[in-house]
Amino acid sequence: MAPATPQDADDPSVKYHGRSIDIQPGDSFGFPFESPEGGCVLRYGFSFADGTELPFVVLQGEKELVSTTSAKVEGELQIPKPGLCHVRWDNTGFLAYYARPLTYDLLCVPSTYLQLLRRRRMLQLASAGELDGVLLALNELPLDAADEKGRTALHAAAAGGHVALVEALLRQGAPLESTTAAGATPLLEACAHAHAQCVGALLAADADPCVRDGSGRTALHVLADCAPFHEGEAAVAMAQLLDHPLAAESLPGVEPLLHAPDAQGATPLVRAASAGLRLLCEQLLGAGAAVDAGALRAVAASGEASCVQLLLRSCTVPLHETDAASGEGGPLHAAAAAGHVPTIGLLLERLREQDALEEGGDDGSVESVARVGRLG
Repeated sequence: MAPATPQDADDPSVKYHGRSIDIQPGDSFGFPFESPEGGCVLRYGFSFADGTELPFVVLQGEKELVSTTSAKVEGELQIPKPGLCHVRWDNTGFLAYYARPLTYDLLCVPSTYLQLLRRRRMLQLASAGELDGVLLALNELPLDAADEKGRTALHAAAAGGHVALVEALLRQGAPLESTTAAGATPLLEACAHAHAQCVGALLAADADPCVRDGSGRTALHVLADCAPFHEGEAAVAMAQLLDHPLAAESLPGVEPLLHAPDAQGATPLVRAASAGLRLLCEQLLGAGAAVDAGALRAVAASGEASCVQLLLRSCTVPLHETDAASGEGGPLHAAAAAGHVPTIGLLLERLREQDALEEGGDDGSVESVARVGRLG
């Protein structure tokens, strides 16, 4: 008997199906199936068209798991152990004079997959903020139960902005620092969707504000990335993070949250300014975020003139200096190469101010970079 797999490619269940299989007098019909690692649930149903009652058994090795005599049955069997199993119908009784037409459906569902379905369902409820449904599901699942992506109910509730559910899960003892496959904690999930109330609840429960995701982003980076769509809420959440002691202070081996770079070397200020998020830039600068030539170069290349202007107020380094490590030009070079004319104008004005303050200032660097801009 060749098994068939369900249409869902994500479903490892195996289905066995037959219609009007004639079991001849004195004969039996059956086939083997494999209970996978972790066991399975066997859902079975069969009927004989003529109403004849015949014996049906499910075996694992020599052990009978089900034994019944019936003309029609539907049932479910938990098989806790892995191993080879058999199903069999017998038309061998003393009244076995005729062929008996059998129709059957059997579905072998791995127990691990059933658990995953329960976890997915719980996360769907958490995403929708269904408090009662989640708490009911947790009667059968642990608080750290996660789907295949590593997301727990607390991740889903935080991402959905359901603060009442977040607080209920925290009271139950849900793990604060569990991470998804992408390295996100519930706090980072709340930040990714700019849910300020959830950010506040998680911080109040001592969630680590300095944690990083798989891309090296802190909570401040994540807020800056989502803020183009939710800048107002992101600003409220950022204010809560900046009030945390670790925003500007450091622990041994931990860089202050304000100045921590991501995997590309960008600080939260660079991410916010490069996206033109002036409100977030003002918050970060007000909290003491540093503006160096590298930060200003990255923002100048993005062409966000209003944020360049904001950063220039806090920048004291010479704008014409190149990066000693990379050899890259200064902010004016970056803006000129990208062709951002308003930004070039702002930087030229600042350069003139700097040159006026320096004895023997040389306009050669300004003119050369301006020519690059004209050529671009």
